[in-house]
Amino acid sequence: MLYKQPYQIINLILAGIFISIMFYSGFFSAEKNNHPIDCQVFENTRKPCPTCGISRSFSEIVRFNFDKALIYNKYSIKIFSFFFIELVLRLCFFIILYFNLIRLRIILISDIIISINLFLYCFKDIIFYV
Repeated sequence: MLYKQPYQIINLILAGIFISIMFYSGFFSAEKNNHPIDCQVFENTRKPCPTCGISRSFSEIVRFNFDKALIYNKYSIKIFSFFFIELVLRLCFFIILYFNLIRLRIILISDIIISINLFLYCFKDIIFYV
């Protein structure tokens, strides 16, 4: 028998992580360039990597400055979309299970399929970066 409580706890933890990412992005500013963590790849090699500028891009996205976000990192909107959609999914799956609207097994299979495909779509440019 599958238990829904651990799955709901994991969903809440993941939702908390995604919300923290959004708050981090909103707290720090791309204009002020006050992000506390610099790209370690660039710091060590002086060559940009596919994730260089992602923090500044996320800061612009939460401020709805999508054009600026793309200047900092061309993959940022797809990556941010992953986190935002996953946040919505975590909350939806939690509510669906709370009210017993769908069986846990169906939710688990749906969650796995959706999340893997969403991840591969949103991160494919970074995964297969040459």
